[in-house]
Formats: sequence, C-alpha cells, structure tokens
Amino acid sequence: MRVGLCLLFLFNLLLFHPEDNAGDEAARQIMRRAVERFDVDAIYAEFTMKVIRPGWESDMRFKVWTNTEEYALVLITDPPRERGQAFLKRGDDLWHWIPSIDKTIKMSAALLSQPWMGSDFSLNELIRNSSMANDYAHFDLGSDTLNGIYCHVLELRPNQTAPVVWESIRMWIDVDHFDQLQLGYYDHSGQMAQLLQASGFQKFGDRRMPSRMEMTPMNKSGSKTIIEIETYQFNPILEPGFFSLQNMRRLR
Repeated sequence: MRVGLCLLFLFNLLLFHPEDNAGDEAARQIMRRAVERFDVDAIYAEFTMKVIRPGWESDMRFKVWTNTEEYALVLITDPPRERGQAFLKRGDDLWHWIPSIDKTIKMSAALLSQPWMGSDFSLNELIRNSSMANDYAHFDLGSDTLNGIYCHVLELRPNQTAPVVWESIRMWIDVDHFDQLQLGYYDHSGQMAQLLQASGFQKFGDRRMPSRMEMTPMNKSGSKTIIEIETYQFNPILEPGFFSLQNMRRLR
C-alpha cells in the first residue's frame, strides 16, 4: 500500500502493516478501517493555511501534487509576496524555487521535519506518509465521547528502534464512519505537546475526507495552524518526470 499526501492527516495518511507492529488485534482492526480510504498512489490537492499567533495572523494558499511517498511538489499561489515559490521532493532530496531571485536552493532533508513557513505543521506532514504505522504499536484503550461523537480510542507507542519524537500518540476514531477525529501527541514527560483535530468530513470523489485540520501546540498560548482543504483528486496521472526541477519552475 502506498500513499502520497498527508494533509495531515495530511497529514496522517497512515500505512498499515500488522506484521510490523506489536499491540492488540482490536486496535489493528480499528486502524485498518480508519486508513483504508487512503489507499492511493497519487493525490492532487488545493488548500489554504492560516497561521495564528498572539497579535498576528497570516494566510497562504497552496497546490500540492504527490506520487507515492517518493515524489511531491508544493506550489504557493498566495499571498503575492510568496506566489510562485515551490518545493520539490524526490526521494530524500529537497529543493526550493524562489522566482523573485530566479534561484533554486538545495535544502537539507532535515528541514522536512521542522516547522514550515512559520506554521505548526512540518513539510513532512504535508507531503508524505507518516511513520506511525511502522514505528508504533497500536493499543485499544476503549471508547470515549468527543464533541458528542462516540469514538474508539487508540494509543500508539513507539517501537524500541523507531526514530520518533513522541513518547505516545492517542487517537480518537469515530465508531460509525471510522474518521480520525483527533490525535494527541505526548512527549517524554507524559504531557500532550500537540493536538491535531479534524472536522468538516465530506465526500471528495468517492472518499470521505476531512476538509479542515487544526494543529494546536499546547505550550504556546494563542497559537495554532488551520488548514482548509478545497480540492482533493485521487490517483491523477502523475509520471515521475512531472517532479523535475524544470517543471517546478514552470508551475502556475
């Protein structure tokens, strides 16, 4: 199974290989139902991102193309100051095109995991699959009610050799639709460090997906990042040659 865009859930489009993880069978079955809609090779999406900080806000618009987890192109279409800038990922290589200075910059792959464009999301979370399926074991914690919706609650605990940041991740999954409604990311002190909430679930083509993602850092009062998805296209024809330095400069 391969996936492209993680619009968190871009964002957390999870692959699932039960043979790779410990955990319990109930959690594995719940996770399987929650991720089966993400069984796609390529995705095209358009979305807006609002970064909220105490005293200021910023809005950006993007187009994103992905093919498997190897290839991704991200184009900024608004605001005018950043319009035309693009990011290209091919395997472990990353480039940034800045048309205002007519320059392409090769970037460190380590930047994929860093906060991107001043937001609370990393570029990794926007353009590639999460490592949660292979790096974590899954455990069924029972049920809970979240905003009036009855949910399964799963806990993800990292495998011993997994190169991950979080001590654990807790997921709330809608019992009726198996929508991933909320993810809490816990640090080594056992405190929740980030909270990802999904809402506005609707049909994009033949798939039920969230139209709104909100990431809140728990240690930064008054701060959060909101992503609003306007367009999803699943399995468009995107050849590897589309993801080239030349095409990155031509995108509009």
